Amino acid sequence: MAPVGWLIALAIVLLLSLLGWRWNQFECVENRSVSDRLVKRMRRHSRRRKHHH
Repeated sequence: MAPVGWLIALAIVLLLSLLGWRWNQFECVENRSVSDRLVKRMRRHSRRRKHHH
């Protein structure tokens, strides 16, 4: 029989790895959406400035 502490440590490591993997996917999706929004805003601003000038 393995000690309870070892089983708990193993479970925590597995949970952290799963949560980290999901968090990385979530961050990638958010970064893409944010970057797309920033690019669109920059393009709009550049177009407006060109039209005004």
